[in-house]
Amino acid sequence: MKKCILLMAALAFLAGSVSAAVVNQLILPKLQSSSDTGIIRAQDDDKVDLGSSSYEFRNAYIDGTAYIDTLSVDSVTVTTLGATTVTAGSVTTTGDVDINGTLLEDVTTISSTTYCGTSVSSLTVTQSGYIIFKSTQALTIGLPPVSGNAGLSYTIISSTSTDVGGPVTYTIDGNGAETINGSTTNTEMDAWYDSLKITCDGTEWFITGGNIQ
Repeated sequence: MKKCILLMAALAFLAGSVSAAVVNQLILPKLQSSSDTGIIRAQDDDKVDLGSSSYEFRNAYIDGTAYIDTLSVDSVTVTTLGATTVTAGSVTTTGDVDINGTLLEDVTTISSTTYCGTSVSSLTVTQSGYIIFKSTQALTIGLPPVSGNAGLSYTIISSTSTDVGGPVTYTIDGNGAETINGSTTNTEMDAWYDSLKITCDGTEWFITGGNIQ
């Protein structure tokens, strides 16, 4: 409570009593030990702004983690960035993205006991990238709906399995009446190491690469 009163008094002092010629500083009382922590917070949640569009703060020095729901910046210059993972949501840019390094795509290997049989099994959006199937029998691979998935792509690869006597046919099936290069299904993959890359434009699927033996 004492620290809170001191802070409120200091803020009131800075707001109305300090001349422009004085360097404004707000220094919190020293913590009792190195293990102590402090907090500066508003009385109400999500109600108080820090600065405004007309009266901006200058620099922010943060040694820790910044938790920000929405970030809007004029420009960004990153001088040092370690390993970064986006674990949820998406990143959208309207400009160019220059990568000085290696871009790694996800690779999913599906064993012979999964997605096998005559029923349609639908891929998920999170499985985008390379998918290696090791199927013991003819397989139908269902695609997710095209709506809202513009830019989504899969590279489907047929691989051998130790308990398979010969190659099997993979049928790639659009969702409902949705098409792949104008057809609701594609059965080109019928040999080991066949591959097809399919890409969605938001209204249908297109074959955009691959290798058919």
